[in-house]
Amino acid sequence: MYSLLKNIVIVVTTLGACQVFAAADTASSTPAQNNATKYYYCPSAAALQLDPQKHVWSAVGGWKSYDVSFVRNVTQFIGAQWTGVNIGQLTCVYAGMPEGTFPIKLVSNHLFHFPYKITVVEDNGNGVITTRPSKWLHPEGGYINCYSKLQLDCPLEPVVEERQESFYDQALKLKQDGIPAIDRGAAF
Repeated sequence: MYSLLKNIVIVVTTLGACQVFAAADTASSTPAQNNATKYYYCPSAAALQLDPQKHVWSAVGGWKSYDVSFVRNVTQFIGAQWTGVNIGQLTCVYAGMPEGTFPIKLVSNHLFHFPYKITVVEDNGNGVITTRPSKWLHPEGGYINCYSKLQLDCPLEPVVEERQESFYDQALKLKQDGIPAIDRGAAF
């Protein structure tokens, strides 16, 4: 599995990044943020959907694979890889059936902060909250791996961007404030 996650670096670095994100709720197929923390997770295996014409996998919230897959049934989450420098992309890795097929690699189209030394906070439902280190391993040259069969072992903190004004809002503001007169005779 080490070599599998190490090879994902090539795929992730060639994709580029967009600005939509999702988190996975292991209890359902709809992504959602973990209520106890500010962290996000890979989608659950049950949340993955196959496009039968293109043979690629995806999940709600901007997760998709870019490789053609012969997997017909996703069996389990097997790990994740973060790639970047301070801010980077996430790739989630899943095993499937039939056996012997290449794993599914889902890429998020959102950016995440460096995940090393994140603490996992767990609530057992009886009011007992425990903490433990996440399973993100030591960083190696621009990437860091999380080997686990549980998405909750691989938390990530999303990069939250400040909302920028649209061009329409900026133009409306200029219209309301008035545009200063331009002296056409002035030398530039």
